[in-house]
Amino acid sequence: MREYRLYCLRPNGRIKDRHDFLAADDRAALASAEICPDGFGAEIWEGARRLASIGPGRTAQ
Repeated sequence: MREYRLYCLRPNGRIKDRHDFLAADDRAALASAEICPDGFGAEIWEGARRLASIGPGRTAQ
């Protein structure tokens, strides 16, 4: 298991919430973005590596 951080982002880009969690791999970590409310973006990090930046429409970049 690897350690990740999920940041739920307000529409203005500011952090609303932070969630620390464990996941087996990057794919499992990406699924965690579902806990952010609709209309909020998300960023998922593993240490200093940004795994994904996900817009409010849930499209990973």
